[in-house]
Amino acid sequence: MATETVPAMNQPMSDRGEPFIPENETFGTLGIADLQHHLTLLQWFKELVHEDKAEDSKFLLLAEQRYEAWTEVLGRLAHEPTKLPLPPIDVVYMWHAHMLSPFKYYEDVHYLGQYPQGAHKISLPLRKLHDAYNNHREADPSDQTEWVRLTGLPYKLDPTIHEHYMLRSTLINRGSGIPDQTIASKNHTIIFDGLTGTQALDRRQDWRKCQWKVIDASLNEVRRRTIRRRRWRAVTPKFLDNVTAAYREMMAPFSLDLCLAVLRQRSFTDTMCHIPWNNPESLGVAIKRYKCFMSLMCNFTKSAKVPTIDIDLVWHTHQLHPALYYDFCLRQTHRFIDHDDTIGKSRLEALFRDTALCWSRQYRQPYTIDALNDQYLSKTRVSVPPQCHYTK
Repeated sequence: MATETVPAMNQPMSDRGEPFIPENETFGTLGIADLQHHLTLLQWFKELVHEDKAEDSKFLLLAEQRYEAWTEVLGRLAHEPTKLPLPPIDVVYMWHAHMLSPFKYYEDVHYLGQYPQGAHKISLPLRKLHDAYNNHREADPSDQTEWVRLTGLPYKLDPTIHEHYMLRSTLINRGSGIPDQTIASKNHTIIFDGLTGTQALDRRQDWRKCQWKVIDASLNEVRRRTIRRRRWRAVTPKFLDNVTAAYREMMAPFSLDLCLAVLRQRSFTDTMCHIPWNNPESLGVAIKRYKCFMSLMCNFTKSAKVPTIDIDLVWHTHQLHPALYYDFCLRQTHRFIDHDDTIGKSRLEALFRDTALCWSRQYRQPYTIDALNDQYLSKTRVSVPPQCHYTK
């Protein structure tokens, strides 16, 4: 049987009726202006990259620490978002990457105690960031003053004044680096408190109970009990394995390494900054195609789907409005759609081809401007983002 081929824009489609053209979707307040503001932010991110890898790593590590301070501010002011200042661009760098992992961001908001329940309703302030960029990369003075008051940190991050890296610890004060008994007692249980000398010596062996082989055995038992419950039979063992694996050796207070997440996004940022998005009409078409893509993911759920670059721009912008994105996913696709930027190139190629085939079958339209029959990634006119998206 002949292999199904993917039609190109310059190839006539077979006579299968009129192609489906969706109505323009209104994503709440999300529109063309949001895409333009996001593109401005990506240009600002591109300017943050240091040529020296050591300095670049230092900048990202310091930014992650400052973002942790920002999450505490969000926790205090989540129900009064109008009082939130515009955070510094290095903090926005981390916040942006965190939001582009919507499953993990949602989990950090609701389950890990990083934020209160209302924090997921706070969107990235794209308009204010756009205005700051056009104001010589300067935020409003009132925002800068309020940031310093709320966090005790300088508004502008200058890595050159940090001679040493700060080691993350649950025993020390983040600002001074000095051991803090209050912080230690909050984050730890003192297992030797009140024990005699002999009892303390006997407890020294307890560290053997805190190894991954012991923890995994305990988690496996929990998994077996969970699956035996009738209401949890739809939860696959693989899904539970993925949940536990996500936190193994994770030292950050969040459910993902934000520095690595930023690095993975840089190829996408470079691609977006090299495309002349001068025509608002093309951004409007991208929004329409994004709605088609979401519908495609709803109808073809057996494999991941890979967006073209215009669709991915809208997708990323949508994720920067967490509440809006979550509500749209449940309303339009009846599932929460995650974003995975760790899939390898070989699998990405196969998934992109499958996406193009599904698109042509559902909409009777080509997915890209080139035929994807052979080595489509080598076609210079095909813009393929480095991310893959899938449903859970």
